[in-house]
Amino acid sequence: MTQTYPRPDRSNITRNFVKTPDNEALDLGWTEGTFRNGRPYRAEYWAEGGVSMMTVFFSTLGVESYLKEDFVRLLEQELGLTFKSPQKTYLDARRFTDPSGNDMWSVNLVVGDEGGTFIAGGPRFNGYPKSAA
Repeated sequence: MTQTYPRPDRSNITRNFVKTPDNEALDLGWTEGTFRNGRPYRAEYWAEGGVSMMTVFFSTLGVESYLKEDFVRLLEQELGLTFKSPQKTYLDARRFTDPSGNDMWSVNLVVGDEGGTFIAGGPRFNGYPKSAA
């Protein structure tokens, strides 16, 4: 029997394309895809305070007890990224309920800062449409 996983719902998010005193984060891009086991994901690329970040969203079904090492392995295998240094694997994962009522992981990782990058490879991101600004 094949497991069906819910697709991450990000419909309640207001994108930010211009820094303001209240919000210095900038939304830069996004991509969607499916892991080899059929689990849909959405990845978003953003920056704030001189740090670039990637956040990957996917269903917790079957991976409810994942730890940092599990997420590192998953992202390397499924998204083709490489963490350049075990000492600089900046990754944090949190569970949340999306607008469709699905339990999701939000896995946030630091891509780089003013001193360089911490990961190599990874997915290609789409820019947000100009009409979204």
